[in-house]
Amino acid sequence: MGLQIKYTEAERYYKKAAALEDENPLYLDAHALMLWRLGRYNEAEPLFRRALAIYEMTLGPEHPNSISCRNYLNAVQVRKKP
Repeated sequence: MGLQIKYTEAERYYKKAAALEDENPLYLDAHALMLWRLGRYNEAEPLFRRALAIYEMTLGPEHPNSISCRNYLNAVQVRKKP
């Protein structure tokens, strides 16, 4: 039996973590990723934007976390288009 991820349950936990530490880009990014996996792109986009701004300010735009977050943000924008 393979690994099963319960995205809905995980999203609830990351939402709580992001609410407790709203300046922590790791929690914001992880919460946004769970929303993205659930197809909730409109909710994921502002979290990716906030996480990306913090990553770029603290780690720089070329850091792997910044690049990964930017890529997911781009994917959200593509999927939102009609």
